[in-house]
Amino acid sequence: MSVVDLHMGWQPKQWEVFQLLEQSSSRHIGFGGARGGSKSHTARQVMLARRLKYPRTDGLVLRRTFKEVYRNCIGPMFRQWPVTRKWYRQSSEGYPTMSLPNGSKIVFGYAEHKADIYDFQGDEFADIDVEEATHFSEEELRFLDTCNRWTGSEIRPKTLWTMNPGSVGHDFVKRVMIDRSYRDNERAEDYEFVQAYGWDNVEWSRAALAEDGLSAKDYYGWGERQRFKYFIERSDYGRALWALPDQERAAHLLGDWDSFVGQFFSEFNRRLHVSDPFLIPAYWERFCSFDWGFKNPACMLWHAVNPEGKVYTYREMYVRGKDVPWLAKKALELTGREHIRYTAGDPSCWDASRGPSIAEVMAVNGWKMIQAENDRRNGWARCREYLAWRQDERGALVQQPMWAVFATCINLVRTLPALIHDEHDPEDVDTTGEDHAPDALRYGLMTRPRLTIVPLEAMADEYREAVTRAEHDEQEARRKRHGAGGQE
Repeated sequence: MSVVDLHMGWQPKQWEVFQLLEQSSSRHIGFGGARGGSKSHTARQVMLARRLKYPRTDGLVLRRTFKEVYRNCIGPMFRQWPVTRKWYRQSSEGYPTMSLPNGSKIVFGYAEHKADIYDFQGDEFADIDVEEATHFSEEELRFLDTCNRWTGSEIRPKTLWTMNPGSVGHDFVKRVMIDRSYRDNERAEDYEFVQAYGWDNVEWSRAALAEDGLSAKDYYGWGERQRFKYFIERSDYGRALWALPDQERAAHLLGDWDSFVGQFFSEFNRRLHVSDPFLIPAYWERFCSFDWGFKNPACMLWHAVNPEGKVYTYREMYVRGKDVPWLAKKALELTGREHIRYTAGDPSCWDASRGPSIAEVMAVNGWKMIQAENDRRNGWARCREYLAWRQDERGALVQQPMWAVFATCINLVRTLPALIHDEHDPEDVDTTGEDHAPDALRYGLMTRPRLTIVPLEAMADEYREAVTRAEHDEQEARRKRHGAGGQE
């Protein structure tokens, strides 16, 4: 059997990914979301197809551990294309490698710890396939970009990320692939994403299709809604995913990037917690909270409290590389004539061991702060209390959350649902994630915001509105009674 005899069948989404690798100008192609969408199979097949098409080029397949690489890539390659077994060599000095007859190579790498990723420093790969890319941090994924280069061939180097929501790289991958929010020197045209679902993969439904006298061609001729229904009703795997609890079902079946296993705030619901901006009444109590950073982002949040005690976070300042006087002056500029009762600041701002503290410098520049509580466990518990909501058995909302955020606070909206549990302390978040805006929120909510007292003039306005509504309702009731032939 020669190398050109290898048979590769392509499902529609797999072919779409391959064509993006071949034709798109984007350097990073993402493929993932839900479970069962044939992500690993796609990665194996496109890696092999590209090595066959472009002789004397090298590719890297990367997972966290060798066990994962073998189970999800090497072993399945042997089963699907048995000839690949004789091309495979496992060295005691380097990573396992598959050397193809045309001079191309596939390196099967693994990096269990952060430091392991730097073993690839100086290496060159025409293609890099990062399996479960969200299991790698932003720093690790960016470092791999430096290895994604190739000279002396017509191939255009590409990186393929396959992934599910969750884990340490969730926020970064979601930001560039799903939210398409870019900063610094990032470019939108460098990223393309293909959403994967279990019902994209006909293999789960083949047995049922055979029973019904149908083919894969029939299946892919259906619309997405019909394939989804068939998947959850006729395939064992689809039924299993459909039977999962709400959060797991949203993550595993629907590939919801705001809901995933390991999420710290599983209460977060974009529909309930993210609000369109509105004009906040001038008399609502307002306060701020601040998390310091220079190399990491500094975050200031503005909050308002309605008469029922619900807190709305309505503005954010999220910047890197700005000194303390700039931050104080910018906060004053953004606040304008609003009356801010207080600002709860990151306790580290009161460290005066190396000269004037950050709190002092902020005050000199016009922005005074009070020291926030830094009890992390109780702070996150307080956030959870404000996020809490509840439905009855029919799905009707019986408890509204006591906190919401304006959609314009893009960094808090982005990073709060992306927080994951600390591996060693389930009551704390993993601080390797981007937690600066959530920390600022924690400082704010720990101050026990004062309830807004409705001024008399506002109460009068509300009374007039209530009377007007009552009169209107009574007029409507009379009109309906007359229309039905009723008597007064």
